[in-house]
Amino acid sequence: MTGLFTGHCKSTMKELLKKLIQSAPTFDNGELKAAEVLTGFFKQHNIPAKLDLWDGNRANVIVSIGSNDADAA
Repeated sequence: MTGLFTGHCKSTMKELLKKLIQSAPTFDNGELKAAEVLTGFFKQHNIPAKLDLWDGNRANVIVSIGSNDADAA
């Protein structure tokens, strides 16, 4: 591997960034569209994600990723 983002991963990240830019989050429309893009991306890659919505167009993406550390409690 020559770098962190190679081959398929690099093209996947480019597509994600394009979708985030197209979602055009602004002060007026909030971050809901961008949060929906991210939630869809995580779910597409079998990573459980959910939206935390408030004020109509405000949102957080909640994702929980486990640890591979055998000593983690």
